[in-house]
Amino acid sequence: RKIPVSIAGRGGLSFEYADVIAHVAVSDGESCGVSIEQESEVWRRVVEPRGLARKWGDSFLFYGERLQRVEILTGKTIWEFPLESQLAQARVVGDEIFLATVRGKIQVVDCRTGEMTFDARLPADHKGRGPELPHVVLPCGPENLFVVTNTMLYCVARSSLG
Repeated sequence: RKIPVSIAGRGGLSFEYADVIAHVAVSDGESCGVSIEQESEVWRRVVEPRGLARKWGDSFLFYGERLQRVEILTGKTIWEFPLESQLAQARVVGDEIFLATVRGKIQVVDCRTGEMTFDARLPADHKGRGPELPHVVLPCGPENLFVVTNTMLYCVARSSLG
């Protein structure tokens, strides 16, 4: 079956939940949900252009200047979370999204609620300049995070909020 959908942006990602497929054109932020059963578009909206998206359960997480959880069936925003600066990396693990910015800020956000559960900044590099660009942030058990940069591997305690 073919269902006509008109989205201006090229490329993009598609996520399916129940009988709805959400398509997000990351180049311009236009997105829509298409019902497979009804063979028609059931919602259309614009999310922040030039962001990235990841599927999480019945929704997708979209992030650029802010992080949003958008319900696939309706296209409605469930929650929004402002981001301090441009993301260098984002990774969904379980019920959390691990964020690292180009300015060395590390944040962990609960995917269910949109609440921040961890917030820290990497220290300045060995030459006293700003923090290195984090490449990977991963959980290491319930109490720690691993943060990888070009020259360092940090093990950060989640209790070090601040």
